[in-house]
Amino acid sequence: MICEFLGSGTSFGVPSIGCDCGVCRSEDPRDNRLRASIMVEHAGQRIIVDAGPDFRQQCLRANIATLDGILITHGHADHIFGLDDARQFTYRSKKPLPLLVPDHTWPTISQVYQYAFAEAPSGLTRPKFEPQICTNGTQLEFA
Repeated sequence: MICEFLGSGTSFGVPSIGCDCGVCRSEDPRDNRLRASIMVEHAGQRIIVDAGPDFRQQCLRANIATLDGILITHGHADHIFGLDDARQFTYRSKKPLPLLVPDHTWPTISQVYQYAFAEAPSGLTRPKFEPQICTNGTQLEFA
């Protein structure tokens, strides 16, 4: 199993806008951190854990061209506001992307991204997800 950290910053990212602390003013590139996310690869499968606003940039930096799924840990903006960028993966693969979501987070996801789950006119590019709602204790597996 390979786990690659795509981001380890706070919900604001680092540096934070307007912050005057030493880390945010640092010129060391290691102090520039995107919001929290990881990519896990195992047995030929590749999943992303959390897709925040930096998701596109993270995928570009890590040369991620294909995905087998996205796991969302909770519904805060810094964990879900990059999901629209998954449309690049579903557009190319022509199939929906498994989206594993805790049951308590599904109402937020389905409201914020309602256009991704509704019928759409042809020609409209939008992410296509295959939602898998998880309850506490659910064993996760990608096919």
